[in-house]
Amino acid sequence: MAKKVSIVSALVLPLLACSSDDPVKPVDSRIFMDGSGGGTCTAQAMYAALGSMGLAKDYPEHMGSAQVFAHQQIMIETLGSNDAVYLELNAGFGGFGSDDIQPGTYQFAGEDLDYSTCGVCFLLFPMSVAGTSFMGDINNVYVATAGTIVLTDAGGSAGSGSGHMVAGSISNVTFRKATIDADRTMTYDTADCTTSIGSGGFGYNLQLGSAAAARSDSNNELVNAGPAMPRLSHRRR
Repeated sequence: MAKKVSIVSALVLPLLACSSDDPVKPVDSRIFMDGSGGGTCTAQAMYAALGSMGLAKDYPEHMGSAQVFAHQQIMIETLGSNDAVYLELNAGFGGFGSDDIQPGTYQFAGEDLDYSTCGVCFLLFPMSVAGTSFMGDINNVYVATAGTIVLTDAGGSAGSGSGHMVAGSISNVTFRKATIDADRTMTYDTADCTTSIGSGGFGYNLQLGSAAAARSDSNNELVNAGPAMPRLSHRRR
């Protein structure tokens, strides 16, 4: 069976590295104890809509010597000035059933609630954006628990002039704080931290990811992803 590359396992690396001259980002005022001693909540209580800056990448199916990695597409988009969402689409998993990535309306339910089984995976990374640089932390992530996503364009090939995008919209998506291991195992945080996004659209031209160079046949991880990820670009509709 095809594997899902665990791109998020590499997001603790400086994917969009800031220069050494960048100032240290101050502690965000949103960090607070959940009141039960379980931990800290780092996202806003709610977000009205998505932001306006992001990127999309396409990782074709990779036929390795030991494993087959599923076709995968990702999209990152800002939430305000400091936070970002991460959409990961995996062919043959979750809402896509046994099919390739394709447009459609998908509910965050069933297998798509768990990062180890999801085909339509939607994560929120608080305090992960500095300027046009993104760095996610799998120990500070919120995972979608309900809501709807409409994909109007997805699954197409990437490259100059292809015209294919990851595009669509979300509505009434709720999230819960969790941690994700390198093998995609997800555990909800003991702090009962939740947040939501009311609505928002996205649409970014697909850039080709270096699938063969970035994927390992021996495990389910994406390696050397950092330097290959471009800076966030402004929305292209």
